[in-house]
Amino acid sequence: MLTVNFTAPSTGLRGVALERGEVHFQVAKDPDRPFVVTARGVQFRALGTAFSVGVERAGVVEMLVIEGSVAVEPRSDSTAPSDAIAVVGAGQRVTVALDRAARPEISIVSAGESEAKLAWRIPRLEFNETPLRDVVASIHLHTGGRIRLASAELERVEIGGALRADNLEPLLAMLAANYGIVAERLDGGEVVLKSGR
Repeated sequence: MLTVNFTAPSTGLRGVALERGEVHFQVAKDPDRPFVVTARGVQFRALGTAFSVGVERAGVVEMLVIEGSVAVEPRSDSTAPSDAIAVVGAGQRVTVALDRAARPEISIVSAGESEAKLAWRIPRLEFNETPLRDVVASIHLHTGGRIRLASAELERVEIGGALRADNLEPLLAMLAANYGIVAERLDGGEVVLKSGR
């Protein structure tokens, strides 16, 4: 559950309270309007960054910094920063156990771990005997990708499988290997699918 608390544009705090779940933020730096996420009594003050905050287990709050840095602070209703418990940079994760007075645990996160942790943000598309025209429409809906089918015959080809919406390469490889459909890449990034047989 997420509660948003934006104040008047000219002053004050941009604030979000997270009760449970996980949220990813990409924050523009604005020193006059700091952005603060509060999760179970712990505050994360963005210093111009991208990060995710999650309340996944009882009594534990976790924050992962993708870029920039984030100050971890005790909860406060003030717009002024309080003394930071820690400042966490890109590629680091902080875990705060709420039932202990111990300091937050900070660890390094590899690019692979970070990608796996944030995979929930990227839709996974699943198809079962789905016409290729519907597959292309679904990809466009989720990614704005530019794929065009060269013929009406290709629109009716039925395919099955699962793929991440942000990575077309497995789909293109499967179409070439199983259906003889080849991808021609045009200037400007458009992909045209044609029968290679």
